[in-house]
Amino acid sequence: MSPKSPYLRTVSINRPGAAVANPGTTATVAAPVRGPASILGLSPEPQGCEKITVEHAVFTSIRSHTGEGYRLIAATPGIRQDERAEITRRCPSHGSLCDDSANAVGMSFFTLTSERHLIAIHCHAGVEHTARGGQRVYTHLVVLDNAQFAQFGNDAGRVAFAIARAIGDALVLKTPTRFDSLTLAVTTPADAVRADKTTAESARNLAIYLLNNQSRAFTTANDSLQTLSAALSQTPAFIRARAACTVGLKFSPSRPMRFILAPKDGGELARNVRGHEYEFVDLSTATPQVPQTFAAWIDFVDRRIKTGRLNEVAALNDELTTHCPAELLNRFAEMCDAMNCVDRLDAEGLEKARTRFAQPVSQSPAEAKRLMALHVAMDRRATALKKDKPATP
Repeated sequence: MSPKSPYLRTVSINRPGAAVANPGTTATVAAPVRGPASILGLSPEPQGCEKITVEHAVFTSIRSHTGEGYRLIAATPGIRQDERAEITRRCPSHGSLCDDSANAVGMSFFTLTSERHLIAIHCHAGVEHTARGGQRVYTHLVVLDNAQFAQFGNDAGRVAFAIARAIGDALVLKTPTRFDSLTLAVTTPADAVRADKTTAESARNLAIYLLNNQSRAFTTANDSLQTLSAALSQTPAFIRARAACTVGLKFSPSRPMRFILAPKDGGELARNVRGHEYEFVDLSTATPQVPQTFAAWIDFVDRRIKTGRLNEVAALNDELTTHCPAELLNRFAEMCDAMNCVDRLDAEGLEKARTRFAQPVSQSPAEAKRLMALHVAMDRRATALKKDKPATP
């Protein structure tokens, strides 16, 4: 890599024995940028997965012949001027990440006024070149229409990880002469969900709060991005689509969100949101009240998590892109439980299941799909029971 490459940043390194002009000072050398995928330790994109081409842009601070400071330094032509103005107003700038180290990573998601969806990954890209000092904040974002977002199950966390993988360590730190569309790998829930037990517990609490659709500011002692990913996996896609959020960013009134998720910070977030329309919650200690209207659904999700089957829940949630009332979510839980035990039902139990699930109760394609699969399984069980029935003498 050339020393003049825009993908190199200059850092100060104390190297024993390095020859420097003034003894006792540090030697300044060029070091390759580490992108968010490297920092997070993400595995390579799965082979054979579907890929889509999307509009994207970069917002950061550079020095150029037109001046210096934070601005959109690159954007594909498909991002409109009104969208660019809104992006500029809402993107984070100097000192916005909760972690001030070189390994900081955050993300944000919201729906633009144009009704397209912005998902961004944030990190540090070397030392700020202006007199302010500190770390330079780097934002790489994509703008998706409804159909593109639906391919990811409306899961902003999954999109953020896809951006990180797509850009690798090639952060754009100079205005490029050419800026093509970005290709994202469309991962499945099985590829995206990676959560240890304590992260899963925090994620479960966050998922319950998301059902209530209220503005909250959350802190967690666990990995914030993994907590978000696991929580969205437990959440129906129609709720994910309205879950505008920032993760790993400091609170700013200029970035109104449905919720904020940050690492534990000694109470800074709680102090900063005071007086704003956010309820503060520590996910590590919270015991959210389970809404009775969603009790059967939440119990179903809990049982699947405990038996290591969160991916099944995530796959179902990907399909729930249109609004489902609590009664329908509870019915999905019943259908999944019935499918799970249909091969153990006796004749009486099978007849009760047929009666309970005789007809769909909604226009949901997801319900029709599972009802059809359940009817096939019940027919297969009925045939097996007839074969096992002893012949009449």
